[in-house]
Amino acid sequence: MSRAIVAAMIVATVVMPAQADPQQKERPVGFVLKTTDAELRRSNSSLPLTARPGDVLFAGDALLSGREASATFIYCPESASEVVGPNAEVIFDIKRLRIKSGEITSKTPLSICLLPELERSPGADEPFYTSARTREFKGGLPTADLNARIQALPEEQKRAILNDLEPIEKALTANPRDPRLLIGKGAVLQKYNLNADAAEVFRNVSDVLPNSVWTRQLVHVVPQASPSRDTQAATGTPDLRSGKTYALLVGISNYQKLLREQFLQFADRDANTFYEHLQSGRGGSVPEDNMGLLLNDKATTAKVRDNIRQLLRNRASIHDTVVLFIAAHGIVSDTPDDKDAYIVTYDTDPQDLRSTALPMAELERVMDEDLEHVGRVLIFIDVCHAGNIGTIVDKKGNRVNAIVAKVLERKGQVFGLLASQPDQYSIEAPNFGGGHGAFTYFLLRGLNGEAENPSTGVIGPNDIFRYVLNKVEEATDSQQSPEKTGFLSSDASLVDLDKAGIQLPPYTPLKREELPGLRRNRNIRALQVSREPVAQRKVNRVNRNLALLDDALDAGRILPETPQSAFSSLQQLEKDLQPREFAIEQGRLRSALEDKAQQILLRYLEGDQIPQTRDDFLSGALYLEAAELLPPDSRVIESKKEFFRGRALIFDKRYQDAVATLELAARLDPRGAYSYNALGIAYLEQANYDRAKLAFRDATQLAPHWAYPWHNLALAYTETGNYDLAISAYQEGMRLAPQYSYLPYNLGLVYQRLNRRDEAKAAYRKALALSSNLGEPYNALGLLSALSGHFAEAERLYREALAKNPDLLAARHNLAMLLSGEPDRISEAIELWKANLVRSPAYLPSRLSLAESLDKQHKTADAITEYQAIVKSKPDYVAARRALAGLLTREKRYGPALDQINEALKRSPRNPELNEQAGDVESELNHTTEASAFYQIALQNAIDSKMRRRIRAKSKNVSMRRATAGVF
Repeated sequence: MSRAIVAAMIVATVVMPAQADPQQKERPVGFVLKTTDAELRRSNSSLPLTARPGDVLFAGDALLSGREASATFIYCPESASEVVGPNAEVIFDIKRLRIKSGEITSKTPLSICLLPELERSPGADEPFYTSARTREFKGGLPTADLNARIQALPEEQKRAILNDLEPIEKALTANPRDPRLLIGKGAVLQKYNLNADAAEVFRNVSDVLPNSVWTRQLVHVVPQASPSRDTQAATGTPDLRSGKTYALLVGISNYQKLLREQFLQFADRDANTFYEHLQSGRGGSVPEDNMGLLLNDKATTAKVRDNIRQLLRNRASIHDTVVLFIAAHGIVSDTPDDKDAYIVTYDTDPQDLRSTALPMAELERVMDEDLEHVGRVLIFIDVCHAGNIGTIVDKKGNRVNAIVAKVLERKGQVFGLLASQPDQYSIEAPNFGGGHGAFTYFLLRGLNGEAENPSTGVIGPNDIFRYVLNKVEEATDSQQSPEKTGFLSSDASLVDLDKAGIQLPPYTPLKREELPGLRRNRNIRALQVSREPVAQRKVNRVNRNLALLDDALDAGRILPETPQSAFSSLQQLEKDLQPREFAIEQGRLRSALEDKAQQILLRYLEGDQIPQTRDDFLSGALYLEAAELLPPDSRVIESKKEFFRGRALIFDKRYQDAVATLELAARLDPRGAYSYNALGIAYLEQANYDRAKLAFRDATQLAPHWAYPWHNLALAYTETGNYDLAISAYQEGMRLAPQYSYLPYNLGLVYQRLNRRDEAKAAYRKALALSSNLGEPYNALGLLSALSGHFAEAERLYREALAKNPDLLAARHNLAMLLSGEPDRISEAIELWKANLVRSPAYLPSRLSLAESLDKQHKTADAITEYQAIVKSKPDYVAARRALAGLLTREKRYGPALDQINEALKRSPRNPELNEQAGDVESELNHTTEASAFYQIALQNAIDSKMRRRIRAKSKNVSMRRATAGVF
């Protein structure tokens, strides 16, 4: 008799320490109703952001108002609308307000003050929808009206909800757009699980208060009605044999951002072999179209997330089975306010797990919400752990199994096998069938037939557990002991033993002395919806458009305005594909767009190692704007888009717009360190160093393993003269990212500013040891040599800098300055300055030095030309105008000279040197009255006695000339 697969298998090979509790929901204490230039400081942040109407207030948050600022807010513990006056700081506690300064100028009692429970910092996967009629609504709201749905509730619930709604509805009759009343109504509907109706109400709140981004948590997808495990008792046990099997297999053996020694050997092979098992008759003959396989560089965060959504959320039903295999590194964040566990995807950067990795909480949410409608769930997890990822060190051992066990604490037929105990490591070796993890290898051998129970003739959950436990302990000298969790009926059969299985190479026993070196250092592979080769497709309209879509994705033509874009093919496919099929194609394009943006974000995480341009950030914004055209909407995608836009605005020096845009990014994703770091850069560019420090500190708190904000914090400390703190910040950055050369290089600049030359040299040489092809450290070392009088060594270092980087203007300029000190090499210096100006005509140091050198060589006409170029590009450069006026005076071009002096005087009217110079020119023109006036101003503002004596002498001379001429 044939035995079909009757259990959903989730097989995850995850290197994962412990997971923190999911983000807990809590009830806010109020929200901002109106504001004039007030600021809101969150309880877990240092930097206050501009307060906006609709901002929700949690316990511990603070409102701050300046001299001209005020804010009106709703505070539910006191059931009041209150106004805070200027120069105030108000902290919101759970039961009362704390007024640290200023005062509450007005307080109006409220009869209704209800707020829904929210997460302060929703998870990265938390979608939001700007309208209750979202693209992913499954059929929209029920056709019956709200009153009918209330009447259908049990009598007790009906009375309770009508009692709660009555005063709200009455008040809304008079003021239907009152946000306080709308929020209260939504909270009541949410309380009684009328979520679709609550979503519609919160959409209206978003219309009234556009800045209330928190309401988007509550405008959510209404799932199609489907039987859950809780309803199985009433409806009967589903017949899994009549259903389908869906498989999701993820595995990575190498990573974009991890060191090679942290790569895994056989994670991808484990996933491939399990994939083959599922394809076999014994494994269930699962069709390719029902499986996703992402390996190595295909296992990006975006692709894993999309495949989970498409394969597990949108396709499996109560009669179906699911297979999920994840072979992966994992790590627990040690951020003070983030103890979450993360799956390390291919494009994860350990410097900022929140922004780049896949939270284990997402899998928990899948188990909670998306797999509830799946008949049975069977999970295998092969856990391996390196002990540290990047600079994140797990000091408590491998805690992933405890996390997974918690994830599997679900009702219904859920069963799991974990590869090892929490304090153990998984082992992989070539001995296991030519290269596998011990757990996966024996799991596959057991499912292939060796775990058959001779008394029943099947392989049930207990059979596979006993087999794998015994075999793995025997093979690893009891250093690895698989663990069982969850529940599945003991009579469930996991394979069809009447059909053919797969071929597995034999196992070669390990020697005991080999075991310590085989602790597994694994990563995740990627899942990818299988597709037929283009050549095998039938020649029809759908398949032609699918082929065009594939070609566009492969060629990177993924932006809407690009000729032959993937969007064009997708638009054609929408006419012919079923909704689920079309959603898969949308997901592929969306993932490609997110992957492109993620690469720009990863570069940003590297800081100044490879400086980015305005166009880089604009490209990131374009990719995510395009991604937003495809469902589902995402809070974090919008946040990253606004971050890219704001970061580009800094290049344009549009600082006010940049700050507003970056604040929106931070409001959308309060856990995003990238936004706070960019805010700090915006403030740094404006010389607002106090605010910059607050922003950078927030970034280091949100991503404590990210080096770049420490570098930026050091810059702020340097600008304010806090050199010891700057040095400490650089040292912390170097500890976190010892591979980045820009950190020791900039540390050397601080030491050099302090005249600590030996330490500066050591820092520059460390930078060169990390990146020997950089020119900047050679240039810095050359300057130190020049300052020490070692001119030959300085010249060699400058030329080495230019050999490494011919576009390094500072090195060419410094070399020219060095050579200009030798009379017989001045011509070389001039050529070097000119070469710099060819590369960058606006490079002021070389333009000035060239002008001064030409002047010393009495090439006055050429010097005048250079100074004219300077004042054209820098109209406010008073010293350049003075120098140009002096040359023009020497050429007896008095009119143009006076023009330059007058332009300078507009910018510095009391400058004694300018007024003296103006008096000199007027004297040459024999304009004695005018000359006397200028000398008088110069005398009034003279800086020392020597200048005063000189000006008096000139003034006396002019007075005598006036007397002789009879002018009084």
